Amino acid sequence: MEQDDHARKVYEPEVLPPSGKERDRAVRSGVAVVRWRRLLQAGLSGLVLDAADLLTRTPLIPHGAILGLLVGGYVVRTQDVPRVQRIWWVAACALYCAMPLTEFYPLATLFLVYRACTRKPVVD
Repeated sequence: MEQDDHARKVYEPEVLPPSGKERDRAVRSGVAVVRWRRLLQAGLSGLVLDAADLLTRTPLIPHGAILGLLVGGYVVRTQDVPRVQRIWWVAACALYCAMPLTEFYPLATLFLVYRACTRKPVVD
């Protein structure tokens, strides 16, 4: 029995971390994927908010504010807004949808895409 145990050797491969160039390339490609995903998500969120603003062209300000609150909740969740700033973002979305003469300007889309471009990407 003892000879059988000695005859069977288990070989385990040694796994080495990637070299410097390979690691840098992997990190850069991961950052690019995160950046594009964040950019597309910001564009979609901005379009949803601008569409809600376009739907509230009527002079009923409470109607626009209520829709802005609902869409603001969506924007806050999709844009990873810090917990401290969420109330201000939702209030700004409600105000944006309630204000007259902002219907035909894609200000929300431009702002969110700009924010997505200037934020530092976080790679897990």
